[in-house]
Amino acid sequence: ENGEALTMAIALADKENADLVLATDPDADRVGIAVRDNEGKMVLLNGNQTGSILTYYILRRRTELGTLGPKNFCVKTIVTTELIRAICEKYGVKIYNVLTGFKFIADVVRRNEADGGEFVCGGEESYGFNVGQFVRDKDAPISCAMVAECAAWAADQGKTLYQLLQDIYAEFGYYKEGLVSLVREGKAGAEEIAAIMVDMRN
Repeated sequence: ENGEALTMAIALADKENADLVLATDPDADRVGIAVRDNEGKMVLLNGNQTGSILTYYILRRRTELGTLGPKNFCVKTIVTTELIRAICEKYGVKIYNVLTGFKFIADVVRRNEADGGEFVCGGEESYGFNVGQFVRDKDAPISCAMVAECAAWAADQGKTLYQLLQDIYAEFGYYKEGLVSLVREGKAGAEEIAAIMVDMRN
């Protein structure tokens, strides 16, 4: 979520003329990416954009390969882009919309297992994503692998990930999101936060 964290990696990508930057947070459960736009400039994709690209790629390829079944499903959180819902609807995949937090996604996966349901992929706007049922939390290693695979697939078609995102917008409509972070620092900030919580509870 903090674009400055990728500054050194983007500088190296420009020096080496790389197409893609991947970065995880220290506990490797979120992934941030930078891709080249149509002018060749590195731009950051947000969590909604990355999740949408991956959902589109996975559902499209599984449809083309005939490996998408009737009990497959995806999960997103309520604050995550509705573009993912539109993509799932196109491919006939059930989409669950849950409260914020990957524990709620994992709960849907667990509850559907008993009936033979198979979690395909899902995530949240805060850069967390997961594929398959191997890990029950947001997982940067598998997300990085899927971003790289999707980038290679797009490159085989003469496209960048940025261009693939534009294709998705052209097909499903343009979605734009923004995040606002309110920071309250120090003792005064802690007191203000405590007062806000009292007001909310009252």
